[in-house]
Amino acid sequence: MSTETPNTMTDSNENDAVKASHAVNITAQDVLDYVSQNPTFFSDHADALPDMELSDVMESSHEQQGVTSLVQRQADVLRKDNALLNDKLITLIDTAKQNESLYKTTHDLVLQVLDNYSLPQMLELLNGGLSEYFDIQCSRLMLLDARFDSVQANVSQSIDDLDDSVQTLLNSKKMVCGSLRPHEYDCFFPDTPDLVSAVVYPLCYKDELIGVFAMGSSDCDHFMTGSDSTLIDFLSRVIEINLNRCLQTSD
Repeated sequence: MSTETPNTMTDSNENDAVKASHAVNITAQDVLDYVSQNPTFFSDHADALPDMELSDVMESSHEQQGVTSLVQRQADVLRKDNALLNDKLITLIDTAKQNESLYKTTHDLVLQVLDNYSLPQMLELLNGGLSEYFDIQCSRLMLLDARFDSVQANVSQSIDDLDDSVQTLLNSKKMVCGSLRPHEYDCFFPDTPDLVSAVVYPLCYKDELIGVFAMGSSDCDHFMTGSDSTLIDFLSRVIEINLNRCLQTSD
């Protein structure tokens, strides 16, 4: 066996240790040399300036134009960051005010809906309230259970009469929000052309599909896929509860 291998391994380990030591042993002079060789460093890395402490240097080095420029640059970066934060704060406040107004309007409409056992009156309240307060061009409540005929509902029909793709959409029992296909607009909003966005909410009673609540708009951004649907879900659940109450009285 060779006796040189252990020495070779030892030399290699020592070299690695020396290299590692050199790699982390960066002096202040090394930094100064690098910055001198790269005069645009701080311009290219302005994000590093806010974390730097330059006030003491500035007080003792007024005669150094480079330091003055660096401090000024740091101040500019901080001012821009502050302006961005102010803009974000203003946006958050405006959004909070809008949400507060939207919540109050939804609250008032929900109370009116819950206070009406008559389906025709509930439909009238929904259509009027959604149009006036939420700028929704069209809304429709389709009832798909024959038992609603006994509670004076004139909007009931059988799900078997609907297009196959519409049946598939409703049988998923999941809310759909965004753009629909042309024949789906025709199904949910037969008397309202030029709609380009909508929300379709299947309504259930004891886990059975009993209807669908749909709202449509000619604004493509009004109902967008992935947008917050908390209030829509809340209002639809209230309608669902009211319909369940109607069916319970007819059972």
